[in-house]
Amino acid sequence: QPGKDYLETVATPLGGKKKIKISVKEAQLGKVFITEGEFPPLMPRMEIRFEATGDDSCNVTWRMYSRSQSLLFKATLLYWFKSVLNKRAAIGIKRLKKNLEKSG
Repeated sequence: QPGKDYLETVATPLGGKKKIKISVKEAQLGKVFITEGEFPPLMPRMEIRFEATGDDSCNVTWRMYSRSQSLLFKATLLYWFKSVLNKRAAIGIKRLKKNLEKSG
């Protein structure tokens, strides 16, 4: 539900774990799910969009953004965060595909 907040435990790039507040900004079943996290300096925004391509299929577009206004962060650490998230996303997509194919 939009406006709902929850705590999510994330594995940080340096090997630790941290609880961050996630706020649901938009949610429409089968269409879109958007959240924003309070995790400085990254200040992430996640957007997942679903587009039906057939009776039993759809395209999923998953994007991560940084809401950070810090030029120093953008010039130094953003590329590193992007690299870490790309690796984690590739693993997550493989797991999701495997689970969906198993249940279908």
